[in-house]
Amino acid sequence: MRIVLSTCAEDPELYASDKLLSAALSSRGHAVSAVAWNAEPAPSYVGVDGVVLRANWDYHEAPQTFLAWLEVMQAGGVRVMNDIDLVRWNFDKSYLVGLRSKLLPQPAAGQAAEAAGGGKLRVPEVHVVDPDDAGAIVALMTRLGWEEAVLKSLSGQSGYHCHKIQRASPEEWTAAASAIPTDGALLQAFEAEISERSETVFVFFRGEFSHAAKRVIAEGEWRANS
Repeated sequence: MRIVLSTCAEDPELYASDKLLSAALSSRGHAVSAVAWNAEPAPSYVGVDGVVLRANWDYHEAPQTFLAWLEVMQAGGVRVMNDIDLVRWNFDKSYLVGLRSKLLPQPAAGQAAEAAGGGKLRVPEVHVVDPDDAGAIVALMTRLGWEEAVLKSLSGQSGYHCHKIQRASPEEWTAAASAIPTDGALLQAFEAEISERSETVFVFFRGEFSHAAKRVIAEGEWRANS
């Protein structure tokens, strides 16, 4: 098989971990190459058996361009891993709103919501907002009783365009909010315990637990991904 490990124009070469993957695939008889998704001129995938979304590290700065590239790949019948429909769904973090509603314990008739209990996974409260409307964000935080919250891009990675904001000082974060490259943004409850306990990531393959990793918060930082 001819396999492309997709990178980006800003950093087109394989990382050390990608080189390990390339070597493992090559040892099994596959031809592996690195191709930047946004290279100029646009790369050809004729004869390629699979494209692995591996190191597309700059997609968060041009989310609509990246989605358009996926559309071209799908229209051309290029096999992309993961499945493009799954990538498109996962690309927009507003899925957290629906996920929270599905996992939140539903109270029985006549029962208060806080009494529903149950062993459901807890997802922080999250709302989709207009990052350019600071007044509406402040009003929502006031209604929710939040002094601080996390405001972040609908599609992003590694902490880019992710800000901890204070309700009382919008002048300190409005510029950063306006720089968010998606039309909408997520306003999420700030979970202080992440800064205190760090973050544990669980990895599953086909529903089977593989391994876990602890992301330790850097000193003076509040985000688990720098």
